[in-house]
Amino acid sequence: MKKIAIFILVVILLITGSLVVVRRMQVKGPLLDLTSDKPPRVDPTDPTGANLLFASGFEEPVFLEDPILSGREWVQFLKGDDRGYAWPDDVPDASSKVSFFTYLTSPKNNPLDFISTRLETVPGRNGRLTRALFMEFKKDDPQDRINARNQYSIFPGGDMSQQYVRYWIMLQPNLEEIMPPGVASFRQIMEWKEDGPPGERADYRWNIFLRRGAGKSDRIEWVARSEFGDLKKAPVDWQYRSQVPVPIGEWFLLEVFWKHQETNGRLWAAVNGQTIVDHRGRTKKDSSSGVWWPFKVYVGDDREITKRGSLYQWIDDIEFYRNIP
Repeated sequence: MKKIAIFILVVILLITGSLVVVRRMQVKGPLLDLTSDKPPRVDPTDPTGANLLFASGFEEPVFLEDPILSGREWVQFLKGDDRGYAWPDDVPDASSKVSFFTYLTSPKNNPLDFISTRLETVPGRNGRLTRALFMEFKKDDPQDRINARNQYSIFPGGDMSQQYVRYWIMLQPNLEEIMPPGVASFRQIMEWKEDGPPGERADYRWNIFLRRGAGKSDRIEWVARSEFGDLKKAPVDWQYRSQVPVPIGEWFLLEVFWKHQETNGRLWAAVNGQTIVDHRGRTKKDSSSGVWWPFKVYVGDDREITKRGSLYQWIDDIEFYRNIP
């Protein structure tokens, strides 16, 4: 009887332990490598509180429409649904505007002379072929007073006060040649702006970018910075520099969480799990969220940089959450 009791106790412990393991696995967010099953839609009972809002791997039948002229801007729409979420209808966007690429080149010129966006089949991070978003900035348009850029625009509106995004990104393999030692250079990855007063420019912004100083020993580094306004010499509110290496010519995971508040805000970002910024405090001046560019290729006023070649990147397996999963 004693042996039977022990046997029953062991079985109970094993079953209980298995249930505990299952529960622990369930509280994690979906894995990024979603090659077979579609991720679940937003679940209000999700124990993490993260709530997956959108996911895409840019696989068929996702496609890009041709660029069209909207006012003085060239825009391009990403369409289709490969994981149960449709571009652009399901992209988390609390405003009445839809999401699209904006290029800011002259209405008189063909934007494809300066910008290239397409879906390409390339080796993925696991060595298998994957369909990824290719974004390229070739050169600036001399006929347009605003610097050209390749960026995907999301308009959060006043109801969206925080967001988390993660995706895999691969920077061009010759980035060291485009941003060489001894030459000061700048290359933006992501930017967010809040609305300014009616009819005026944005009065607060933050961005994540790559920078290299003019010293011969300076290396390409991660920088996160916020400013009061979006003019060239806007006052800096806060800035962080990171020693985390910049992966070049290889896939890496970029994660960003932002919370839009005047005193209790947050901007956190990590590269392959290594934190590059974790700012807590002001992320807002006094207006609602205006526009967010979660992936972007932009060099500001550095017109010399494209004389050394174009700037480009690949994006794959993107997920948006309400909170950090």
